[in-house]
Amino acid sequence: MAEADTVDRAQGELIKLSILVGLSGACTSLSIGSTATVEELRTESESCIDTGGLTYRLLMGGVMLDPPTVGLQDFDVVNGSAITLVKLRAWDYTKICNFEQTIRCLQYPNGVLVNETGHFFVCHYFGELSVYGSDCKMIRQAQLPCSCPSRMAWTPSGELLVAFRDRVSNGKVGLFCPESLALSRWLVSGVGGHGLAVCGDRVFVSDSEPGLGRIHAVRLSDGELLATLGGTDSLCSFQRPGGLAVIEDRLLAVADRGGNCVRLISLDTLCEVSQIPNLECVVQPNDVAVDSAGHLLIMDTGNERIA
Repeated sequence: MAEADTVDRAQGELIKLSILVGLSGACTSLSIGSTATVEELRTESESCIDTGGLTYRLLMGGVMLDPPTVGLQDFDVVNGSAITLVKLRAWDYTKICNFEQTIRCLQYPNGVLVNETGHFFVCHYFGELSVYGSDCKMIRQAQLPCSCPSRMAWTPSGELLVAFRDRVSNGKVGLFCPESLALSRWLVSGVGGHGLAVCGDRVFVSDSEPGLGRIHAVRLSDGELLATLGGTDSLCSFQRPGGLAVIEDRLLAVADRGGNCVRLISLDTLCEVSQIPNLECVVQPNDVAVDSAGHLLIMDTGNERIA
């Protein structure tokens, strides 16, 4: 067992804890004030345990120690308690400080999407679609049938959905073959094309044009318009909805650039159930995504950060 020298960051009696790292069996001891918070425990843990740049969770007796501002006493953490540190399959994005690799794009990249093999698809403003391997070398590219592609998503069957923000059709969505990059069929037009998400047989497309602020739900199989969220006849209200993301097939996260918040929509009722404007306020969020660990990532454009 390794002993780590730590500095008590909180008042109160020092208590000694054992930190067990996942299934590896590694164990580290540290001391911390009995009135410390979960966040202070995380700071002490990171000073003596290499997390490998991954995000992680702290648990005691199967209970997750969260939120960070809560005191350890509220979780009955006492001298001699054993805490388990579980690493997740997702990077801790708050620790990113530089780029590992870059790709020079000359046509204003608009959207990026990764498949299960690690290849990533990049669409460009002037209608070019490029595919790169995990080594950042180009595999293939093609010219799309129109310009201004904005967002991409995968269908359950593995087809590539691309939303276009062109002025002629007021936004449309097409299905493409991921191997040949050829257009299979147009799904729908007149839907804005600013954001795109898929849940089962439903495709959600956002329209952020000033004065509209709507999200259209379209059936994937035939392109039929199922519902329109926003406007006078809807239980939802948006100002300039942009990027969309599906959370656990239960919620639709909407980056509402004009509303300075991320709205959460129930996929069952298509009603707004919550907003994310609190703690540290987001300013003009432009996009949202969900990583492999289930974390919601927000492109907080106005604050120039990923939250």
